[in-house]
Order: sequence, then C-alpha cells, then structure tokens
Amino acid sequence: MASTMPACASLPKGLPKVFAALSLLLLAACADRNGEFGFEVRDVKSWVSGQHLQIALLQKISLSPDARSALQNGVPLHIEVLAELATGDGKVSASRGFEIRYMPLSDHYQLSSDQPAFVRTYPRLRHVLAELSEVELDMPLPDVPPGDYQLLTRSWLEKRSLPPPMRLPAWFSPNWQHDSGWQSRTVQIAESRPSAGRPSAP
Repeated sequence: MASTMPACASLPKGLPKVFAALSLLLLAACADRNGEFGFEVRDVKSWVSGQHLQIALLQKISLSPDARSALQNGVPLHIEVLAELATGDGKVSASRGFEIRYMPLSDHYQLSSDQPAFVRTYPRLRHVLAELSEVELDMPLPDVPPGDYQLLTRSWLEKRSLPPPMRLPAWFSPNWQHDSGWQSRTVQIAESRPSAGRPSAP
C-alpha cells in the first residue's frame, strides 16, 4: 500500500550521532499507519441540573497495534476526557481520567477511573473500549449567567503518562496519535435552573 505520509529523505552521511538518533525517530514517524485507529467524538449531549451542567460524551475509541502491544507488555494506557465551557470571564471545565491495564495472570483487562472512582475488570479489551464509548461529566456552573455558550469537548491518549523511554518516540510516531481534537457545540444556560433528569433519546 502506498504511503499517505510525506516522503522522508534518507540520512546524509557523516551526520553527528545526536542528530542521527533524532533523524531515526523522525524517519519512524514517516511510517504508514498500521490500520485504522484513533478517537472520535460522535455526539455530545448536555442538560442543566440545578447548578451543574451534565455532559454525556459519545465516542468511538480504537487503539493502534502499537498501543495494544504496549498494553499487552505491561504498559498501562491513560485516557483523558475534557469539557470546557467558554464564558465571558474565562472558562469552566470538567474532566475525567481513565487507566487501562492488562493483567496477564488472569488474562483480563482492568479499567479504573478517578471521578467517580471505580475499578472494573473485563475479559476482553473490546469490552473496555465499549465501556468508554460513553463518558459522563459533571460541570459546576458557579456564577455563569444565562445565555448561549460554546461547549468544547476532547478525548485523547495521554502520552505523558507513558514510561519515559517511550515518550519521545510516541510523540513522533503516527501510530501513537490518539486524539479526537476539539469538538464544539452550543449549549443554552437558562436563567432558571431547576433540577432535571437526563433528556430522553429522540
């Protein structure tokens, strides 16, 4: 299959070792992506409940072969989900962090979260990714006046949580690019904020 990445030049002769090492990393980044993978935010639902904005982020998560191999070899993967509400005086945010870990003795996968805290075990990685297909966030709305606001959401694999020897190659390798990018939608904050349950599906 032809590469869709820009062609990379060969290494010039006599290149100093430090530049040669960096060039090798850059050449590795020019490799083809091995299969389809990545994070995709497919929909964002939100509703106001009292002084909080409840957010349900619907996403598709697919891990690259490199990420799956690292997981199988004992490297936990950290996933971050972030929502930001742009206000006139700044922004209000809500976030959640998740960790996926492979347990070789039981041949199971463990998913843990920080807010709210939980630890769950699954027999297959696809079950973990299915659990992450919908993430709920609780965003406080202190002193946010009524009006229309832009809600930004993003989901990504946190490469800074990888072991130090893996971080630099992961930053350059296309096989470690798992990031939905920022998704934007307009939400309305009403003047009266009665508690409300989650809106029903249309």
